[in-house]
Amino acid sequence: MKLPSPFNIVGALAAIDLMAGCSQSELTALEPHADVLTVVPGDALARPRMVAREFIGILDGYVHETDDSGALRVLGPGEQIGAAQLFERAPHTTSFTAATTTTLVVVFGPSFRAAMWNVASVRDRLAGPIGPATVSPQVASFRGGW
Repeated sequence: MKLPSPFNIVGALAAIDLMAGCSQSELTALEPHADVLTVVPGDALARPRMVAREFIGILDGYVHETDDSGALRVLGPGEQIGAAQLFERAPHTTSFTAATTTTLVVVFGPSFRAAMWNVASVRDRLAGPIGPATVSPQVASFRGGW
């Protein structure tokens, strides 16, 4: 996968599956609130019961998601962490740890929630299953915005 330059935040956001239906202008709205960064194996990205404070998209590398029972799921390029929790204003229920050197695009949580709530393709995907967790029925039926 060809990585976007650190100065091409819009390209980085477009590489995340959840954002596939977003327009250039919708992604550009997030640009001032986002960064591309690299983490090393073992870096903790989120822990259970930790309030979600950012949207994290995986550009390159792999992340381990582990629940309390020790069950493991591997996330890779195009996948994301935190979108459902941001929309629900809920804590993470699993831990996320970099398994390899991993390049991420990270968006400040309130900015992601505010901008993406108005994007039907993102809102609708968050109202249904996105990985092992789903958004609550209250959020799924809410269409008024934040």
